[in-house]
Amino acid sequence: MAPVLFLIFNRPEHTARSFAAIRQVRPVRLYVAADGPRPNRADEAELCARTRAVATAVDWPCEVHTRFNDVNQGCRRAVSGALGWFFETEKDGIILEDDLVAHPSFFTFANEMLARYRDDERVFSINGSNYAYSPDWSESYGFSIFMNMHGWATWRRSYQLVDPEMTSWAQQRRGKIPWLYRMLRGSAPRSEWQKIVWAAYWHDRFSAMLDGSVDSWAYVWVYTGLLRRKLSVVPRAHMVRNIGWGPEATHTPNPLDPRADIAVAEMKFPLNHPTDVQTDPAYDIHAMNMWARYRDEYFRKRILKSFLFDLEPRIFPKLWQFARFIKLAFRETNAER
Repeated sequence: MAPVLFLIFNRPEHTARSFAAIRQVRPVRLYVAADGPRPNRADEAELCARTRAVATAVDWPCEVHTRFNDVNQGCRRAVSGALGWFFETEKDGIILEDDLVAHPSFFTFANEMLARYRDDERVFSINGSNYAYSPDWSESYGFSIFMNMHGWATWRRSYQLVDPEMTSWAQQRRGKIPWLYRMLRGSAPRSEWQKIVWAAYWHDRFSAMLDGSVDSWAYVWVYTGLLRRKLSVVPRAHMVRNIGWGPEATHTPNPLDPRADIAVAEMKFPLNHPTDVQTDPAYDIHAMNMWARYRDEYFRKRILKSFLFDLEPRIFPKLWQFARFIKLAFRETNAER
């Protein structure tokens, strides 16, 4: 069985439920990584200590490795560091966070996918969840342009492609939305406006990563998958349950989000493998709808702002021409005066 990287922080109750699922499959190598307590939270050091005790209470034959930060690094740097630590030793593995409860079939599925696509560089990662997607295909899994960080598996070769600083995004001053538009158009819905909204959505997320308003490691992986034109495995069955939705969560605060606490299903074996490695546009649309549908007015304004600040004339000729016409008319009016 592939080794498991277990990412924890300060929630001992959630961690206990997630760890119980790991204990059920008894991995032979377990890596536990934890960020340090935040200095402005009085009770967090004690919560972190309790959580670490829960996650290392191994009672089966297992090689346990730990990486416990003394100082809080934040979600992005702590998880990126943990992944680097893990892949220094392992060539592949399964990654779970402390609020993810995996069905036992997920581990079997992940192991089979890691072996089958180990040398296929078109495949970037393996998703354990599908956001309750109901595919119209008979195969056990398909592929998507989007990786899903709610229970997943990957290889060292994929990790080595990831730039945690997103240097190429930072260096590209303009034309980011048109670039995203081109990356997404093969999977986006037919509506041109919806494609632009998709591009603006990811523009906002990636830009928020760099300006520090969002502290996330996962968007770096999504960005790398798009940049490198990679695909991720999407299972027919939703096998990993996210129990972490709530006000105390870092990135999943709204319990009414449609992705919250979706019940798991068992993957059936033997697997029925697809004949081709190609994306399922219907799933990509489903995933985007799940990500973007439950957003408040503030977020919609951010998308609009991203769009307006990244316009490029060759992508939006009619809008650009209209803007130039207004500008020219304004100049002529002033000249007459």
